[in-house]
Amino acid sequence: MIKYPNASFRLGDLADEVAARGKNAGQVAKRDLARYYFLLRRVLPRFDEEQAGFILESIHRLQSIAPQITQRGGRSRPSTDLVKEYRNSLWTTVRLADNTFALSESFSVDLKKLETRLRKLQPWEELAVLDAVERALRLRGWDARRAAVKVGLA
Repeated sequence: MIKYPNASFRLGDLADEVAARGKNAGQVAKRDLARYYFLLRRVLPRFDEEQAGFILESIHRLQSIAPQITQRGGRSRPSTDLVKEYRNSLWTTVRLADNTFALSESFSVDLKKLETRLRKLQPWEELAVLDAVERALRLRGWDARRAAVKVGLA
């Protein structure tokens, strides 16, 4: 028997949006969340395994040093919201990770080509990439290339 976890949250700023879509807030939120996940899967751009692994490893490595960075910046802990952290800067993120960790030595990627492709992503595609990265970082036995395939980035 499959167990379905419950989710409960206050709508906050979304209350008017949800109310405009139906009377039962729980049903509307559940339906809309299903639509949102469907769209993320649908618009997720595919990269080759090396590029996708490079993207995942870049953010994974930067997140691993984030506490050191954020302590200097005055925040107490790094953000776990990758969309908030990296939106509109995915292409600079891979460059920073390569400059910091020399990742291009471990992955066969043309970094300029990858940066150009990331720069040209539409906002919804970038959101889908970051969502895939969040899912990949939660996998056990983590390997960037295998994780990229598992979450559909490659």
